[in-house]
Parts: sequence; C-alpha cells; structure tokens
Amino acid sequence: DRGLGWLVLCFVGVSSGVVCSLVDIGADWATDLKLGRCGRGWWMSKAACCVDSTDFAGCPEWTAWAGGEGLVALAAYAVLGTGMASLAAWLTRELAIDAAGSGIAEIKVVLGGCVLPRFLGFWTLVVKTMGVILSVGSGLSIGKEGPMIHISACIGSLWCRLFPRFRRSQALQRELLSSAAAAGMGVAFGAPIGGVLFSLEEASTYFPPRTMWKAFFCATAGVATVQYFHRLPVSGKLALFEVHFHSQWKWFEMPTFAVIGALGGILGSLVIRLILFFSSLRKTSSLNHHPVSEIITICLITSAIHWHIPLLRGGTNGLIAALFSDCSLDQGPERRGVWP
Repeated sequence: DRGLGWLVLCFVGVSSGVVCSLVDIGADWATDLKLGRCGRGWWMSKAACCVDSTDFAGCPEWTAWAGGEGLVALAAYAVLGTGMASLAAWLTRELAIDAAGSGIAEIKVVLGGCVLPRFLGFWTLVVKTMGVILSVGSGLSIGKEGPMIHISACIGSLWCRLFPRFRRSQALQRELLSSAAAAGMGVAFGAPIGGVLFSLEEASTYFPPRTMWKAFFCATAGVATVQYFHRLPVSGKLALFEVHFHSQWKWFEMPTFAVIGALGGILGSLVIRLILFFSSLRKTSSLNHHPVSEIITICLITSAIHWHIPLLRGGTNGLIAALFSDCSLDQGPERRGVWP
C-alpha cells in the first residue's frame, strides 16, 4: 500500500508535466497563429518552423499575414485573437463553468475540507486546459501559472478515483491534492521546491512532514517530465525566468535599480487598485450578465494596443524573454527572434 501511494504520486506528477508541456506548445502555436503561418505545416509555431533557420526574424519558411503590416494584418491579429478568447469563454460557460478563473481560491477551500462537486472533474480538466491555451494565445494579459495548479489538482483527483484505497480515504485524497498543487506550481515555473513552498504556505491547511516529501517527489516528477519535452525543438525553456549574466553590473547603476524597484511597487499597487475598482464595477454593470460579449470587447481593445507595440505581439512569454535578454546596439531582442 505504501508503494502504491508513491506510484500514484509519480503518475500525478508525470501527467501534470505532460499537460503543462502541451499547454506551452499549444499556447505558443496559438500566439504565433495570429501573426502568420508556417509553410511546413499549419500546426507548427514559429519557433518550431524556424528551428533550423539562422535568421529567426527573417525565416523564409514563415509567412506573415499580409506581409505582417497594414490593416489586413491587424484585422487578422484581432479577429483570430478575439475568436480564441470567445471560444474559451463559450466552452467554459457551456461545458464546465467550474473551469472559470484561476481556481486557486477553490483549491484552498477543497483542501480545507469542503466538497465542490464537478470542480475537479474530467470535463473541468479538459475545458480548463483548452481554455488556458486559447486565452493565453489570444493575447489577454493572463498566464498559465494559476490555472496549472487547478489542472494538476484535477489530475490528482482523477487518479484518486482509479484506486479504491484513495477513494475511501478523504485524508489521503487531500494529501494527494496538496502534492498535486505543488506539482502544478512546480511545472509552471520549472521549480519543484517553489511548488512545495506554495503548497505549504498558501494552499494547504494541514501539511505534515511526510506530505512535504510526497509533494516534493510529485513536483520533481512533473518538472522532470517538462524537462524531457524541453529537449524537443517545439517546446520553450524549462524555467520561466531564466537569466544569463554576460557582464558585471556597475555600482553607479544601483540608484537606477532602486528607482525601477520603487516604480514597480507603485505601479503594482495601482494595478491592484484598478483591478478592485473594475471588479466592483462589473458586479453592477450589464457586462456581468454577458461574459462572452465582455471578453470580445476586452480582447479587441487588447489587440489594438498590442498591435501598435510590437514587443507585446508575441504574448507574455515573448515579453518575459525580451525582459531577460541582453540588449546591445548591434543585436537587440528582435534579431534573436524574441520580438515578432
């Protein structure tokens, strides 16, 4: 019985890693689809299409819509992005309303002892996975990190149903869900220890030492699976924030770093206040009763803004890659394919 528990943890971790890799590949493809298509196959992202090209920005096998500029290219970018976001909203509303949102708050409730029917079901897993791919690919300012925790919890719940020992014990189920939450955070950031700390500090209400080791094992199995897909040319980097230092910082740069940090804190506080304001506004407006129309409106506005700022066209992953890339006068991020 003890060996079965570790085996199920391995299954949950590997399954979470596979789904996370599929989400990464699908989101990259959906993001690039708004900008053009690959001549080698419509299912290939730009990174996969131009993996053998020495000039990523001028890859001959990649064809941009209408040459990549003009009203036709803008229309394709906006229509495809809006269509993806609308499809994600429609699937959530019609098939699995429990897939809405990040799911982290509900995971805390479940681990606290409450029962939420269908929240960890099969269709919630399917719709959540498809919704993340479509939503991230549409260009909306959202990420896969929070939803991956919900997805991993769904995977853990489904594995529990296959074994009578876990079906009969609520304690074992919650222990497995705590480990699954750690795996979800771990595969999202490529950091198994970070996933364990998240489950310990944020998600779980009861986290004994034995659960810590199980969560670490589950998260490590998931990250190892993502690492396997990382070796393939169609996947991205394992770690979301990967920094390579090619030059030493200077002391005179310290005031600039301090100012940037202060501005980040001020802008972060402003963003939180704006989110709270618009959240309260949505509850009293008619948009609250028309979620698909709301998504279409937001996505059209977002697409119009992103189109006029080329750095934002490549999605969140491209923006983070540009942020953590070395820049120089002779070789900027656009020459390495970070910018579209």
